[in-house]
Amino acid sequence: MAYKALQSEQDLGLMLPCNLIVYSKKGEAFIAAIKPTVQMEKIGNPKLSGIAAQVEEKLKKVVGSI
Repeated sequence: MAYKALQSEQDLGLMLPCNLIVYSKKGEAFIAAIKPTVQMEKIGNPKLSGIAAQVEEKLKKVVGSI
């Protein structure tokens, strides 16, 4: 998907990869990720919205399964 997005916006590589953090606080595990749809809105290229939505759904599934 990154390749597909880079074809629409060459400088997009500056904002990749999708960031994901995992940390522990007071014995509890936390996972956080940047929403690709929000990040891609900042670029201003409507061609990226569909790709961002696909990536976001995949991230939600991964985070939700942990």
